Amino acid sequence: MSSTGDQKVKTATLAVAKTIESSVFESAVVIMGVPEEHARSILSRVLNTVSVSEKDLHIQVLGLVMPQVERGLRTYLSHSETSEVMSGLENLVLGWDAAVKAKVPTPRHRY
Repeated sequence: MSSTGDQKVKTATLAVAKTIESSVFESAVVIMGVPEEHARSILSRVLNTVSVSEKDLHIQVLGLVMPQVERGLRTYLSHSETSEVMSGLENLVLGWDAAVKAKVPTPRHRY
């Protein structure tokens, strides 16, 4: 493949990855399973503490701020409910890389 073709594949791959990655915030809101305004409020407050915007949230950052998210959830939920939500978020974080790899196209080489 020519260098122009390689660059096009790389650009397309990065665009798909960025599109997938930008949905981390929305995915977390849905997975939390609490009223949307509470989920958005908790996540937004936590992200503000680490100077990350909702649209710039990456799965690695979500993984790092999980303890703060858990503390925020405890203001709204019981211990068992918080544990259930955190389990869902942990599954999201742990499964994200596999999901991204499955959706990002890989270049096909012609021999």
